[in-house]
Amino acid sequence: MTRAWLGMELFAWVPFTYQHQMTTNFTDFYRSQYGLEASMLRLDYCKDAQTPPSVPRDVADDIFLALCIALLAANVLGTLYDIFRDKTNKGNQLLLSWSLISNYKNFTHIYPNEDTIVSRFNSIHGIKSFILLLIMMAHSAVAIHMAYIYNPKAQESMGRQPALMILANGSQGVQPFFVLSSFIFVHNFLLLDERYKKRSPFLIFFVLLLRRIARILPLYMFMVGFTATWSRFISDGTMWIPIMEKEAQVCRMKWWSHALFIHNFYRPDDRCLIQTWFIAVDMQLYALSIVLAIALTRWTKVVIKIIPLFFLVTILCNFVAAYTFNLKASLYLTNPEYLKKLHYGVPSFKWMYAAPWASLPASLLGVATAYLYYEMRNNKIDLFKYKWFKIVYRVSVPGFFGWIYAGYFLPEEPSPLLSAFYAAFDRPIICIIFCIVLLGFIYRIDNIYWRMASWSGWQVLGRMSLCILMVHWTFNLMQIALQTNVNEVSLLRNLGHWLVTVLMTYLTSIPLHLLVELPVQKFLRASLGI
Repeated sequence: MTRAWLGMELFAWVPFTYQHQMTTNFTDFYRSQYGLEASMLRLDYCKDAQTPPSVPRDVADDIFLALCIALLAANVLGTLYDIFRDKTNKGNQLLLSWSLISNYKNFTHIYPNEDTIVSRFNSIHGIKSFILLLIMMAHSAVAIHMAYIYNPKAQESMGRQPALMILANGSQGVQPFFVLSSFIFVHNFLLLDERYKKRSPFLIFFVLLLRRIARILPLYMFMVGFTATWSRFISDGTMWIPIMEKEAQVCRMKWWSHALFIHNFYRPDDRCLIQTWFIAVDMQLYALSIVLAIALTRWTKVVIKIIPLFFLVTILCNFVAAYTFNLKASLYLTNPEYLKKLHYGVPSFKWMYAAPWASLPASLLGVATAYLYYEMRNNKIDLFKYKWFKIVYRVSVPGFFGWIYAGYFLPEEPSPLLSAFYAAFDRPIICIIFCIVLLGFIYRIDNIYWRMASWSGWQVLGRMSLCILMVHWTFNLMQIALQTNVNEVSLLRNLGHWLVTVLMTYLTSIPLHLLVELPVQKFLRASLGI
């Protein structure tokens, strides 16, 4: 008989008295089936329905509960004030920021598709909503990989199927968010009063960055706090400890780095809410966009020449880094083993995928596109009148998805040179295509794509984009943690997981937006005068 020592991660949803029986059955199975003498090296945990959480309720849980009560009380007080106040007066803006009535009106307000500066951007809500649907779909697939799979061969074979390339190579679809973030900011900055732009550059930088922090930080840290505290008490299941309780422990350890938007650098392998790498990178690139916007108003001719050069140098630097350190594009990070451990210890994820320098080309393109659009509008240049642009635009819309699916033709084991080249140019190319699409939507080149993206319902969902981004991963994980049997990898299973995630995320995002995100944002801006 061949003697072998097999290590395993064993979990059980059974009484503790069965531990010895499980070990015996495990040994007997491998002896009878394979002629191997197996020994269990480690038992990670064994629990039953009465097993208490690994981290019992503590002061942090009570603090978060008190915060929730305070937020609810503020909403009630602000709403009552709005109901009974004298409507002929402006009213106290600090109290009105908590009015559920006022916030609901803002939430449901629809801008008609008229020819105005605001309405021309209506399609942006559709773009954000559509991309978030794809993100939730991709994260559903990632979450399923974290479970114990009984058909692992199907799991491995699905990754390179042409129809599923949108999941395997669609992660660069996040890049349009960086383009939109810098585009919208620079466009709004260029519309500011000239007297405001002539203030101290340091004051402008501080105020604009503080305004962005007031927009993002409250809801962001609310969800980090919830994940670190009460998320582990929501329910229980066979995978609850290694998924939900582990997520809570990491959030407790890294909460301060999230508050400073540096968690993609501090202990990058330990991830609290894996999607929040985007929040950190976006804030870091947003600060750079502010610097570039301030420079645009003072040294316009110089900056316009520098941005394209900066764009090319950034791509070249990413190429050198990818080639030197063997960093791969996101297409090659969808290996089932990588997904199961959420890319723990994978350098390509933390130093390429979730690093700000890898998304810097997208941000620079957003700045350049905003300035280009501003100059065209001031010079009354209408792209709708140019036949060549109509042709380029109509090719760019399917070209955006075509570039994603082009990853299917790449070899599974590319040469170091090809791998580095693709890692450096993959994101910039898809962002260039997206900028063409964005300008086509703004100038309303056709009556199909931009009208679909400008549907009024997208405006409501687009306003909840931060809530949707922050909430959906929790529902991805909960569905896996609650399972009582091994998981199956199949199209139908992935579809069901995604639909449940979308439904629960939308239902949860509405009260979060109305009771947390919008009122706290209004309150901070009113109290800080920003």
